[in-house]
Amino acid sequence: MNDKFQYDVFLSFASKDEEQAKLLWNELSSNGLRVFWSNQTLKESVGQSFFSVIQNALENSEHFLVVCTDHAMKSKWVRMEYETFFSQFYIHDKERRLIIYHDKCFDRIKIPVFLRNLQTSNDIKEVVSILGGEDIEKIKQENILLQKEVHRLRSENNKLISENYSLKRGEVNYSGKKYGDHDDEESKKDKKSILVIDDEEGVRLLLQEELELAGYNVFCAHNGYKGLDIFAEKHIDLAIVDINLPEMNGIEVLRQLKEKNNDIPVILCSAYPEYKQDLGSWAADDYVVKAANFDELLHSIKTLLKD
Repeated sequence: MNDKFQYDVFLSFASKDEEQAKLLWNELSSNGLRVFWSNQTLKESVGQSFFSVIQNALENSEHFLVVCTDHAMKSKWVRMEYETFFSQFYIHDKERRLIIYHDKCFDRIKIPVFLRNLQTSNDIKEVVSILGGEDIEKIKQENILLQKEVHRLRSENNKLISENYSLKRGEVNYSGKKYGDHDDEESKKDKKSILVIDDEEGVRLLLQEELELAGYNVFCAHNGYKGLDIFAEKHIDLAIVDINLPEMNGIEVLRQLKEKNNDIPVILCSAYPEYKQDLGSWAADDYVVKAANFDELLHSIKTLLKD
């Protein structure tokens, strides 16, 4: 499609062929082409001169599609119009195409002599292709397939991260302290409490171990609703929230946490750095991309709790 023109195609037809022309207009428009169709476009130009609207459309249409039928060929007005298209726009501007459309029953011998050497077609799909239209439905299906592939790759990426965390968790266990080891209740009172909300069990377990080894009390939730319940019941000093959560995403969890306590530091955590551009994530106190080690996350926690 050429942006220097207002319309991609000027559709011309006899008034008695309006129903057929409407089908053509729908097909052209649904395939991404900007169509001047007098009955539709003139309704949108109420109050303007009929001839000035037509003149503007002629000058600002890249190509012309004329419908040849028995009705059209019997009309002197239509034949004169088609001759005008041919002499004024086609001959003088070879880049603008003039295409004859007719149905399969139409006898091509009835086409005026001066138009017979032009490109003709009785297949609207072929006409759409010639005029540079796009198969919108095909594009939609391709987009759906691409979205499915993106979802599959993201799921695989999350799985790899979770497996990486699980391997890391095994190293931590081997080093001495095991998940399930707890300090006595008295020592817990002096520690800061962190809420971890993540739907990946391996991530939750490893985060809990790392944070407990770093000296924090840790509460875990597998979704936003459970996390908000824990936040209401416990004294929480900081929350770490995954963005891709089931049922309620991390952005919404962040919003509700801030509504309950605007002073609570919240760190959004995701495997995808592009979510950082989401306006909803700007309310977070920090945004950390998931990685095999927790250096960045631990640094952020210490900084926020110190502040």
